[in-house]
Order: sequence, then structure tokens, then C-alpha cells
Amino acid sequence: MIWNEERVKNFTRKLVVLSGGRLRYGEEERVVSGEFPIAANMGGAVEQMWKWQGKGAPLIAVTGSNPVLPSYFQLGVPKNSAHPNLAKLLAAFMVSREGQAILEKHESASSHLVDGTKMAKYLCDTRIVLQQPKDSIAFYLKGEEGGLELKEELTKMLKQ
Repeated sequence: MIWNEERVKNFTRKLVVLSGGRLRYGEEERVVSGEFPIAANMGGAVEQMWKWQGKGAPLIAVTGSNPVLPSYFQLGVPKNSAHPNLAKLLAAFMVSREGQAILEKHESASSHLVDGTKMAKYLCDTRIVLQQPKDSIAFYLKGEEGGLELKEELTKMLKQ
């Protein structure tokens, strides 16, 4: 976690007062239409910005913390897959530059870990620093109960 728990709780209390309602993931069109002037989003904000900008919408993503918590798109091969080698080839292809180009075209998403992708260029151009994976993992491993309790407390605050 970038902020300590008390800072997160204080920020959430202040945010709730300003809230005009709740949006679910995939409801960015409600911001684009003007129904909501702003959306706080934990993951995928940059990709949604690109998607809507591609449709002509004046949507801009702004990072709220530094370093930024990255999100990862994960692929796996089921243990009992009918064609495990084919699945492994697909997973390997998707992390190639060619596979990333397909994701960029159809999902407005790509990995910052693959040189030359839109996301890698965006992070370089904006000088955004990403949180290290070990720091993200450390937060979740430090104590599942504490992390779950904080999540439940924040969820209650946001539902008010």
C-alpha cells in the first residue's frame, strides 16, 4: 500500500462527501455523457481513456498516487487442457509485440513490460513510476485478515 491505512480511511471519508453516485466498471460512458463530471478508478483508467479518446470523447486519465499501482493482464494454461502446448503458444504470442498490437487494436490495452507498446511509450513519455510488484505482493501477504478488514471498512464507507 502506498498510503498507510489511516490516510486511506481519511481520504475515503472526504471522497464520500464529494461523491455524486457510484459507477461500476464499464460505465465510463456516464462520465463521457456528462452525467458524472469525474470518475475515480482503481484500474484500467488509461486504457479506458484511450478507448474513449478513439471515439472522440475528451476523456483524460490522471494518476492519483505516485508510484502508481499497475494492473496486469494474466494468461494461464489449465492443468487438464486438451491442447496444453497450443495454449502455451497462445500465451507466449500474447506477450509478443504482435500479440500486444492485437490487444491495443481491440481492447485499447497493452503491457508496459513489452517494449514498443502504447503503454510502455505512455509511461516513458509521462514519466509515471509504477509500484514494484514486490511491494504490491508484500501488502497482500502481510496479513490477509487486516487487508480484508480494511477492504470491508472502505466498502461500508463508500456505500453510504
